[in-house]
Amino acid sequence: MQRTDLRTGWNVRAIGGDRSGLAPGRYPAEVPGCVHTDLMAAGVIPDPYLDGNETALRWMYDIDWGYATRLDADALDLRPPGP
Repeated sequence: MQRTDLRTGWNVRAIGGDRSGLAPGRYPAEVPGCVHTDLMAAGVIPDPYLDGNETALRWMYDIDWGYATRLDADALDLRPPGP
């Protein structure tokens, strides 16, 4: 059995609904994790639990978010198992 570590190398980006351009880039992400903590770590948003920030961050719920990472197919043994 081959194992591949999928915990590192992730990023998150808005894939739809960010009409105002509030999160225009790709940002490093932790998986498992959430968009709020990833954007906060990247300095894009303030702490949503501080003061009235949660209300100011409602725009985040109107956006579809996508997480992505890359796998090195050359490093994987993709041959079917033997008989």
